[in-house]
This record gives sequence, C-alpha cells and structure tokens, in this order.
Amino acid sequence: MSNKSSTKTREIFFAEQVQSKINSSSPQTRRSGLFDTANHNLKELSGEILILFREEKDSSIKSLCAWALGRLRYLAAFDDLVRGLRDKEKSVRIWSAWALGEIGLEKATRPLIEAQEAEPVGSVRRAIGGALKKIRLEPTRVHRKQVLKQLQPPVSKDSVIMAIVGKLETLRWTKDKYEIVTLREQILKRDALYFKRYMEWFQRKPILENTLVDRQKVFSDDEIE
Repeated sequence: MSNKSSTKTREIFFAEQVQSKINSSSPQTRRSGLFDTANHNLKELSGEILILFREEKDSSIKSLCAWALGRLRYLAAFDDLVRGLRDKEKSVRIWSAWALGEIGLEKATRPLIEAQEAEPVGSVRRAIGGALKKIRLEPTRVHRKQVLKQLQPPVSKDSVIMAIVGKLETLRWTKDKYEIVTLREQILKRDALYFKRYMEWFQRKPILENTLVDRQKVFSDDEIE
C-alpha cells in the first residue's frame, strides 16, 4: 500500500471513530466527538452534528453542536441555527448566534436583529451583536484579558465550595473521574444554583481555551503599537 493510500485509510478510520463518538450514548463521549470534529475540520461529519443539534435534549451538548457547526461553517445548518436563536436555553441562543456569525451569510442579519430586539438576556444580546459585527465585517477581536477572566470559575461566598472548586481544577476526568463526580455532588448538595452556574462554565471552558490561542479572535498588549 502506498503512503498516500495509507494516510487516506487512517483519515477514514479516524473520521469513523469520531462519528461513533458523536453517536455515543455517553454525553462525555459526544462532547469529545464534537471537539474532535471541529478541531480536525471533519466537514464530512457536519450532517451528523446537525442531526444531533436537532435532536439533542442536553442544552450543553446542543450548544456545543452549534459551536461545531459554526467552526465548520456548515451552510445547511442556517435555518436550524436561526431557530436556535429562540431556544429556551440561553447557552443555545448564544452559540447559535455565534455560529451564524461564523458562517457569515448576509441573510442572517434580519433574524439576528429581530432576535436581539426580543432578547431579554444581556449576554445573549452581546453574542448576537458580535455575530452581526462579523457579518458586517466589523472588528470583533477581544483582548486576551477578557477571555482569561471568563476562564475563571464562578465565585461563591461559600468558602467550602470554592475550596472544592480549587480541588476540581487539579483533577483530570479520566484519571480522577470518581473523585470529580463526588466533589461535584458535594457542590450540588450545598448550593444547587451555584452548581448549575459552575457546570455551565465548565462546559464552556474548552471553547474558551480554544479561543485563547486563536489570534483571529484574541489580541494582547504586545500587538498594540
């Protein structure tokens, strides 16, 4: 077998593995598959992600689907992402807006403006504004400090919770899975509202980490003359 054929075979095998992850019953595995698809630009799996976006009940995974569809600039997702602007979960609305901005079709301008006018949540309105800027080709890069700030876990007045969060930051999912689950359960018992905020932040963290190293989206002081 030639090197070219061997490389192609490996690529096909990898894509099949990622597709299997996307269709997994495990939320953690589906998330991994979505990151793999976007980070390796597996455009051939765009249709699979769109189906998952339509059918997924977990808002954190649905939000991640929107992010991946935007990264892949999948034009066929346009109508579904517009519907995502009206989703009951704000994270889905945020990432649907972001994805429409990444896809960059001018026809997204009207539904984005209409959604912005009707949107009650400030963070979603800002996301829609960012998408509109992209479509209008206005500057949208943010300072590195803004991303680093968002990478900090949400703050609680409960020192015990913050100690648990600090401990969680030192653990890794595969190796420390059971300890992580136990610590999260402790947070949930102490403060269910904070637990929801923490998990939303945790699920968004990998996206922010990817953004931090993307010079098209982030700038730092040493770039300013």
